[in-house]
Amino acid sequence: FNTIIPHGPVLETLARYLDPTSLCKCLIVSKYWNAIHSFTSEDTWYPLCVARFSQEKVTSWMLQHSSQALSKLQVYKQMSKANIAPYSTIEGNLKVGEAKMNGVSAWASMVARSNGETLRSVLCDAKFIQNMSKKKTNAAATASTYTFGKSKDNPNSTSTNKNTMGHFSSLPVVELRIIIQNTNINSTIVVPDQPISIDASTRRREDEMVEISSDPRFIKTVSTLSGSPLPPSNQAQNGRQLEQMFRLRLLDSAVLQVHIHARGCSTTQKFGKKANFTKLLVKANGNTFPVVIPIRNGDGEISNVDKIDEGSVMEGSCLAGPTVAAPSASGNSGVTKGLPVFDASRI
Repeated sequence: FNTIIPHGPVLETLARYLDPTSLCKCLIVSKYWNAIHSFTSEDTWYPLCVARFSQEKVTSWMLQHSSQALSKLQVYKQMSKANIAPYSTIEGNLKVGEAKMNGVSAWASMVARSNGETLRSVLCDAKFIQNMSKKKTNAAATASTYTFGKSKDNPNSTSTNKNTMGHFSSLPVVELRIIIQNTNINSTIVVPDQPISIDASTRRREDEMVEISSDPRFIKTVSTLSGSPLPPSNQAQNGRQLEQMFRLRLLDSAVLQVHIHARGCSTTQKFGKKANFTKLLVKANGNTFPVVIPIRNGDGEISNVDKIDEGSVMEGSCLAGPTVAAPSASGNSGVTKGLPVFDASRI
C-alpha cells in the first residue's frame, strides 16, 4: 500500500471528507500515516476550523496567539478546549453562560438595555395569567399585577371577555439568545419543541422563570447565526409526527431566541443573581439528554450550581502522548511504540 501512494495524495484527498475525530483516529493507524502529514495539513484543518468557529473567530484567535506559530490543527484543538462559540451577528451584548456536554455545545447571551432595566409591555392572556397565578405565592399580588377589562388603574378601559381577551401589563422581561452547536456527534441531533425556563430555586423553595407565550411579539424563534429564519421541521417516528424546533448535523449551529418572564427582577443584574441555570433537551443516537447552561451573575461567577468539569476535555494532544496498547499478530495484547494515545471524546 505504501508503494502505491508513496506521497500520500490519495490520503490527503480522503482526509478532506473526514470529521475531526476520524482524522485523529487515522493518525494512530500506523507510523507511516502519522509521518506523511496527510491528516494534519493546513488545507485539511482550516475548513474544519472555519466550519466550527467561523472565519472571524479563527482569524482573531490566530492574531492573539501569533507568537506561537500555531498550525491549524493546534488552533482547532485550543479553540475546542476553550469552547469558543461561532461568530453570530445576533448574539446578545451580555454573555450569561455556556456549556459543553456529550458532543453538544451551547452559549447563552442576553440582550440588555443600557440602563439595565427589564420592564416591557406584555400582552397577558388568561392561560398565561393562570400559569403565573400557580407560581405566585401571593394571590393578591397576582390579582393586582394582571387585570382584565376595567381596573382601578385604568377605569376608562373597555370591558372585555376574561376567557378570551388579554390585557397589556408591564412585566420584567429578559431576552435570551442561545447558540446551539453540534460539535462532536456524527449523526444529526434533534432539538424538540419544548418550553424554555430559568431555574431560580433557593434552598427554601422551588421557583422558575418561564418563557412568554401569550404575546406574539415574544414567541421564541430559531434562526441561523446570521439571523436568517430557520423553519421548524417534522420527523415521523413509529407512525407519529413529532414537532421539532430544529435539527443539526455535525458542526451545524442555530440560535434560539426566547423571552423569559423574569419575575422579581427589575434589572438585568438582579436577574443574574437570581437565575441558576437553563437547560435544553437534545436527542442524539436514540438518547435524550439535557444540556444544562449555568447562568453567571454580574460578577462572572456561576450562580448556585456546580461548575461543569471540563478540565479533561482536549487537555492532551492527539499527536503526542504515551504509547497505546494494540493487538499483536498472535491475537495477544502488545505495545506499539511511538504511537500516541487518542481519546475521541477530547475533540
